[in-house]
Amino acid sequence: MNVVEKAIRDIFKMDVDPSIMTSAYEMTANESHLVPQIPRKKDGYIFRRELMVDILAWHNHMTKPLYLYGPTQCGKTSLLNQFANRLQIPIWSITGHRQLELAEMLGQYGLNEKGGYEWMDGPLTLAARNGGWFMINEIDRMLPTVVVGLNDILEMGDFTLSNKQGEIVRIHPDFRIVATGNTNLAGDDDGNYHTANIHDKSVLERFDMMLAVDYPGENEERALLENVFSELDDDDLKLWFEEENIKVENADKTAINTVLEGEFVTRESFIASLLRVATMIRSQSIDGGVQSGNGLERTMSTASLLKWAQQCITFRGATKFDKSPLHYALERALTNGCKPTTKVVIHEIVKSVFGVELAPKTTTI
Repeated sequence: MNVVEKAIRDIFKMDVDPSIMTSAYEMTANESHLVPQIPRKKDGYIFRRELMVDILAWHNHMTKPLYLYGPTQCGKTSLLNQFANRLQIPIWSITGHRQLELAEMLGQYGLNEKGGYEWMDGPLTLAARNGGWFMINEIDRMLPTVVVGLNDILEMGDFTLSNKQGEIVRIHPDFRIVATGNTNLAGDDDGNYHTANIHDKSVLERFDMMLAVDYPGENEERALLENVFSELDDDDLKLWFEEENIKVENADKTAINTVLEGEFVTRESFIASLLRVATMIRSQSIDGGVQSGNGLERTMSTASLLKWAQQCITFRGATKFDKSPLHYALERALTNGCKPTTKVVIHEIVKSVFGVELAPKTTTI
């Protein structure tokens, strides 16, 4: 891969000095087989400035692994994938679990089409040979003894394939390792992620950078929601709001009317109310810091928030069947995977914000 310098402002669409550059890659003709390993671009993706400062520093100046940790579905993996897409970095990834063994990452012999055995490189070895990222998602779910077995490789040195007659893999100069998890590898005191393991300090020492990632800020989530609802014009929204009889607080605090109802609900006020629901759910969840046993076992991740918004659009015609699109979509995006008590609490939050019942009563004449 050819290394080129590109402006951060252009490739990440960030408001920074246009003279600030970063290293990116261009595939040569004989590297076309690596193109499928480059993550797909997600249109409308917003890069978070506070995280990009650190990740760009790691990308341009460090060689040892990068670790991102934080609550479920806060955007850790998507951030790495979209970063790699913009810089044309191929990624070979694997998801950690208790049964994952080194051989699955390094490679092993397997049956070929002719019925014989042949060596097949694992994702780690493929990344090391070709130059690219090896990404381990949920690394804190792996057995500590297996992760310790990666220590020499985490030092970013050449390594040996002991089950392939001791072949030595010479790592490509552009080879890097990235990992994600829900904990900082030192355990989970809150009880949110009870399947996460405590890992050896020798492993933690081998990461050049460990970054805590939280849910995007309100401004970023608002922009994401605005993008979701951009496919509906104002007339479509007003019709839906009128049919569902939505009542929300006016986002314009200078306006005379503090509450908007039905067709008078604005796009801005509706999106602000979605964000308010997300905030209220998070504040009552274990992820939000509420003690285990008292908090909600599920939270409203950014991914769940966007799924809810998109499915509201999909099911906005549910009012014709005496169903609330808000509640109907939320069940499918989140609460059907909750405990019954949690489901009740979350739908009550929606009712308090939007003034809409889970199962509206029909009027008989």
